[in-house]
Amino acid sequence: MKSLAVSTAKLVIRASQLIPLLQARGNYSSIKNGERATDFDKATFEYSDSANLADNAPEIDFRRLVEGRTVLDFGSGFGGRTVWLAEMAASVVGIEIVEPMVIAGRQFAAHRAAKNCRFLLGNQSRLDLPDECVDIVVSFDVLEHVDKPVAIMSELYRILRSGGQAVIVFTPYLGVFSHHLNYITLFPGMHWLFSPDTNIRAVRSLLQTNSFSHLEVDDFKLVDPTMSFNKRRKVLPTLNGMTGKEYAEIVQAAGFRIETFRFRPLLDKFRILGRLGAQANKWLCSVPGLGERFSLNLTSVLRKPQRAGS
Repeated sequence: MKSLAVSTAKLVIRASQLIPLLQARGNYSSIKNGERATDFDKATFEYSDSANLADNAPEIDFRRLVEGRTVLDFGSGFGGRTVWLAEMAASVVGIEIVEPMVIAGRQFAAHRAAKNCRFLLGNQSRLDLPDECVDIVVSFDVLEHVDKPVAIMSELYRILRSGGQAVIVFTPYLGVFSHHLNYITLFPGMHWLFSPDTNIRAVRSLLQTNSFSHLEVDDFKLVDPTMSFNKRRKVLPTLNGMTGKEYAEIVQAAGFRIETFRFRPLLDKFRILGRLGAQANKWLCSVPGLGERFSLNLTSVLRKPQRAGS
């Protein structure tokens, strides 16, 4: 049965390559027409793509949100978005757990003469920042990857000043494209149809064939699936398996007040079925217990309650 499941998964992935919208693409696929991009290229792309963050929270005026404020960009990537924030804020610190990305961020900040911007090397459980030192936290497409989301949300709460806000956008595990297999396929719901072990066995096998051997895939994306952060289910590599419901429980337990909690409809970004399709998708995303499965990602705005007398 396992071999049949793997063969079926391989068939689905192969078939997806016949549809342009579902073909393999990297996170920086629009850079240099598919050629291997440098870290500076990626930082430049992040900077130019910063509107992608704003699109997920259209009710927020980011300039007004961060102007004159101290900001943390949690999961700062190659630094492009961090520098974009720094051009509006009083100061910004970016935290990333991969040292070459931290170095890339510093180089890009120097290139843009962003002297109010600094980058720190972080870890999976604690932020090397003092208590109540920032006004705003921003995090984009990061929280689904952290090993210890409970610890990290507690840390974000700790470093936020009283009354501070956190704008967090990420893809919860049950989302339609949350499998993060975009490097080989964008077929929806691969993690619904097949187990993590089946998906990874299928991917490894296909990458050894002529049709897929040209794809550049980092080894850490092909390791054996592990258990979710709360040990409830097996999940695909690089992911913690956190669902929207689990996230809501975590942020409330950390002490945050939820101001916005919204699943973004997939067809809000990809208008392939017109206005009617977008409206139907929006309605499905609002159905309790069902919305996550029809979403592109989850947008949340959290607030640390104002301390009496502050």
